[in-house]
Amino acid sequence: MRAVFNFARPARTLGLMLGAALCLSAAGPAAAQNRWDDKVVIKRPESKPGRKPALRQPARRAPSTQRAALLTLQWRVLRFTDEGLRKVVGVSDDLSINDTFSPRDRLVIALKPNQSGYLYVIRQPSSGGDGQLLFPTRNYNGGKNYVVKDQEYVLPSDCSDFSVPCWLNFPPKPGKETLTLVFSRDQIDELPNSAPPAGRTQTVGAARLAALAAASEQKLTRVRGLSIDGIWVRNTNAANNEEIIETLTLNNAGAARPGGAASGN
Repeated sequence: MRAVFNFARPARTLGLMLGAALCLSAAGPAAAQNRWDDKVVIKRPESKPGRKPALRQPARRAPSTQRAALLTLQWRVLRFTDEGLRKVVGVSDDLSINDTFSPRDRLVIALKPNQSGYLYVIRQPSSGGDGQLLFPTRNYNGGKNYVVKDQEYVLPSDCSDFSVPCWLNFPPKPGKETLTLVFSRDQIDELPNSAPPAGRTQTVGAARLAALAAASEQKLTRVRGLSIDGIWVRNTNAANNEEIIETLTLNNAGAARPGGAASGN
């Protein structure tokens, strides 16, 4: 499923301070909490080619059924202003996004899985171009991509070398970029499963991502999550509930706003 959004000019009095911006709301109906990790009967097919079972989970030799939560990944896009405030973008009552953003907008994406598994985040300069690996990153879990249930991962992660936050940095020309989010029960050998060394980047081919999406039997739905500013994307196919492949398209307005140059790391 593709979520298309542009980012709007932040209002002067929006949001919370940086320290509180990444905290999830504890409010919400009990039913919403149950849906996050409610168990259903799913079929676990024999491991797909190029997959390795999760840590401490024995290899599957034959199709089986088990009670487990449907794979669900919460994503939030946050924008920070010069005043240190933030605005959530990509969330509205009807889950549509109609804003614009510029290179001066400082954006991060926060991801939270409803169970432990393997997470991959790839940023592509266009929907058909090769991408750059954003996760796994060396600042989490020793550079590995095994993620833990109910823990939120913020990308880009903190620039510990400089002790300042990182931002998604965009070029000053108009265009579209794509973020591909992959969350899998099993490790996917066709994708990088560890972060590149410091100072280096890892390229992921667009053809490889397209092949993974084409082979997946996922059925995705998107709903407002328990967090006041989160979107849940869920694979509802109980007969093949092995991964989530979600695509977010970022539409760059291109012209930096008056008052300063684009900033970011």
